[in-house]
Amino acid sequence: MKAPAPRFHSRSLLRALLAAALFAAPALCPGAAAPAAAPAGEAKAAAQVVTKPHVLAQTEQINVSIENEPDLQKILVIDERGEVDLNLIRKIKLAGLTVEQACRAIEKAYVDGLFLRRPKASITVERPVIHTVTVLGQVKKSGKLALPPNQDVDIVDVIILADGFNDVARESAVKVTRILEDGSQKSWDDIDVGAILKGKKDRKDALVILPGDIINVPMRIF
Repeated sequence: MKAPAPRFHSRSLLRALLAAALFAAPALCPGAAAPAAAPAGEAKAAAQVVTKPHVLAQTEQINVSIENEPDLQKILVIDERGEVDLNLIRKIKLAGLTVEQACRAIEKAYVDGLFLRRPKASITVERPVIHTVTVLGQVKKSGKLALPPNQDVDIVDVIILADGFNDVARESAVKVTRILEDGSQKSWDDIDVGAILKGKKDRKDALVILPGDIINVPMRIF
């Protein structure tokens, strides 16, 4: 008998992995102190969640320091323009950069301003932005849900974060609405999440969800 094709992680395991990622250690750049190593079992589980470099955003609180320059250490909040006000070099835009890119930008600014010759910057994200989506309708946990940071999250992940469908959910007709930058809306109708969860459709084609998306799960018509 032909062995069944392997399926993706169970709902409980995926939910645990996503939750672990949500409360992961703050992002830091080379030069910052590394967090203590996780136990072997936890490290193995965390390795199954592929993360992307953290991108700095407005309203995030960061701790900026320069090696061997304690007077330049500063805790800052990235303002609405994406900038921070650093000692000596004043305003510098960091929003939209990865933590490592921001470190290099700060180092360059100190060198260009003739303040330091070979600075080594470190950034620790102390209070990251929490991105959310809204899930409505026939799921077990509706409302605003926090997305795991620095990861691509698809429609299946969101349903898992919502603790799955209710018994009366129309799993083949999930709708996603997205507000675009110009204020217009884009929507995807009749997404068959149930088929993906049951292994009848390939998950690689699942819609990637963005912060601010609205997911609506309708009720079955009996």
